[in-house]
Amino acid sequence: MYEKKIFTNAARWSEIDFKNVDYQKYPKFKDVKIETYILNSGDGIFIPKNWWHCVENMDETVAITYKIFRYQYLYSKLCESWREFHSKNNGYKIYDLNEIIKQKIPSKDLIKMKELINKNNELN
Repeated sequence: MYEKKIFTNAARWSEIDFKNVDYQKYPKFKDVKIETYILNSGDGIFIPKNWWHCVENMDETVAITYKIFRYQYLYSKLCESWREFHSKNNGYKIYDLNEIIKQKIPSKDLIKMKELINKNNELN
């Protein structure tokens, strides 16, 4: 998938522009099997651990990613810590997604999202 040399916790990024793939630059991408799904309001999708995926929002969207941790959590946390250490020592640019989110979403909207999540948790 031609991994980009950046680090974000629990995520990997590709150099490929999925809307305009340069097959000369990324020839192995021709062999990738692509599946497309359209989710509607209230839908969810399970993406298995370590699966490459690309998300395109067709309209203004608020999405929530929920990770289910099991006994493997400690092992995956250890692996992720090693990946971050390795990335820092190999010239990767390090990003903190929480800081990016805070910069991109106004604080009033973040507060509203937290309220909606808490309300949803109370209903369940």
